[in-house]
Amino acid sequence: MTVDFFRYSLFLLLLTFTTNQAFAQNDSVPSLPSADDEVIDTRTIQAEPEPTSTKKPVGDRSPFRNKRFNPNYGLRRILNMFTFTPTIGYSRTYYNLKSADSAMIADTSGVSRDFIGTGIPISGTLNFHYKWFRIGGGAELEFHSFKDEQIGIDQGIINDNKTMFTKFYGNIGAEVYQYWDYMLVPEVQFGSMKLGNGFNRDSVSNSMFINLGVSVEKVLSEYFRVVIKPSYEIRSLEKSGVETANYNMNAFSIKIGVSIRYPDIPRCPLKACHTQIKHIHYGNEYRGQPLPIKQNRKYGELNPKLKKYKGRNKRKLNPY
Repeated sequence: MTVDFFRYSLFLLLLTFTTNQAFAQNDSVPSLPSADDEVIDTRTIQAEPEPTSTKKPVGDRSPFRNKRFNPNYGLRRILNMFTFTPTIGYSRTYYNLKSADSAMIADTSGVSRDFIGTGIPISGTLNFHYKWFRIGGGAELEFHSFKDEQIGIDQGIINDNKTMFTKFYGNIGAEVYQYWDYMLVPEVQFGSMKLGNGFNRDSVSNSMFINLGVSVEKVLSEYFRVVIKPSYEIRSLEKSGVETANYNMNAFSIKIGVSIRYPDIPRCPLKACHTQIKHIHYGNEYRGQPLPIKQNRKYGELNPKLKKYKGRNKRKLNPY
């Protein structure tokens, strides 16, 4: 009996020890894998295909690929300081006898020696602009004519009833007044005039001329204006030889034309963009409408300068 109890107790003790060892192994912290235990996957990793889309990008960005060109600077900015003004018009020249020798007066006693010539002047003026002032020069070609009955009045002066004047002149002007989109610009031109073959150039000469005029300009955009210019020109004519005479050949003319300024920035290449003022696309600045299209002044670019920013007011902190 005692031997059986002892055996049974020994069996339970062994069973209890074995069970505790099993639970102790399951509760232990596993050790970190070593370099020998790492498994390297040598299979190639394939990149995932990019998602395809049938949508087209908004707008055409091809005009904006040139990132090196900055339209605010360079040659455009220099050319923007100049305006070119071609004009065409009508002129009327009054030839008035100032003085003559006694023999010529005796031969023509009782006969008026005054006559009139008409012409069509075509001119082109290039001006440099600095603030409100402009200075430049140009050339003019005038197709001049007389009436048939006036040719024989002054023998030795006029050879034909049709002739031509060629002028080269300097120009000085200033923008003195602006009302909304109208501008008033007094101008002075001075230069030389070459008489055509209709005059007897062997005995007839002329002096320099001075032209006093006022340009009324309709501002359609920053780069385009319509110009109407009435002017009065002071010039003289002198006949030399046996019978000398001096004439006033002052003229009144009226011309119409356009004033074009080269844009300092290119036109916006997006056809769907209807912005009139200067604006920015992809970091570059562009202008809006084409040159001859009138710009709506409500958008601000063509508004005249406010009075509070003129003269002494611009020095005040609070003009008014």
